[in-house]
Amino acid sequence: MAYGPRLDAPGVLHHVMARGIERRDLFRDDGDRQQFLLRLETALRRTGTSVYAWALIPKHVQLLQNRSKSLLVEEEPYLLEQVAEAAPWRSRPRNPSAFVRALAQRTAVRFGLSAAALLGQRWRYTAARAVVCYVAVHHARLTLRAVASGLGVSAPTVLRGARTGASVLAEHGIDASDLLP
Repeated sequence: MAYGPRLDAPGVLHHVMARGIERRDLFRDDGDRQQFLLRLETALRRTGTSVYAWALIPKHVQLLQNRSKSLLVEEEPYLLEQVAEAAPWRSRPRNPSAFVRALAQRTAVRFGLSAAALLGQRWRYTAARAVVCYVAVHHARLTLRAVASGLGVSAPTVLRGARTGASVLAEHGIDASDLLP
């Protein structure tokens, strides 16, 4: 089935998906996946296309670039959620709310605060809360919604924290892995 034309302009990102025929597995083994990546690399170099994130899932492939069947990525929250969803070799916490509360507790201790100070719509401790957001999204691979629910804040608040948390960690000389529960 042919797809209609899509918006394709400089600087526009697309979430590209390719599925196996009849939803069958695309790859037989790791060698098969490696061959796919080599062919993809060749095509990307030839066309000058950039891929910012990718996932090879047994029944489909996901890329963040601008070819094939794709969805226009209009907002950064979508991008962060998709990247968080696609690192299949690392396990995600089974109970996101409990994980976020434990992470908030460990972060609060490092910043000399109470964990309650990082929960809810209090704005005095945004640096410590940014660290929680960053670690939860980028290291634990939780979605913005899951982190927002655990902290009692909005998804845009989590997004802001996820953007700035790395610099707060660096500024305070903290290694993110030291905060993981």
